[in-house]
Amino acid sequence: MDINVRTTVIIPKDLLKAAKLTAVERQTSVSGLVKQGLKQEIFGITLKKKKAKKLTDLLGKYSIGINKIEREDIYDDYLRKKISP
Repeated sequence: MDINVRTTVIIPKDLLKAAKLTAVERQTSVSGLVKQGLKQEIFGITLKKKKAKKLTDLLGKYSIGINKIEREDIYDDYLRKKISP
């Protein structure tokens, strides 16, 4: 069983900010990033990265309740409105 130990690490403020942003993108914590980095550096272990879900990746995969509109339907509606008195 792994026992976690608390410690203090002194790093530049901008590096901590970048680490927090990276942790959010990878859906982990700063502690998780440090653990992963240490394992990779010391043991050469590369952990499988979670694929970040960007909004552009999700386009077209989920229905938002809008049906596909056909050009003919729009044109028919336009003609009906134009011709009707």
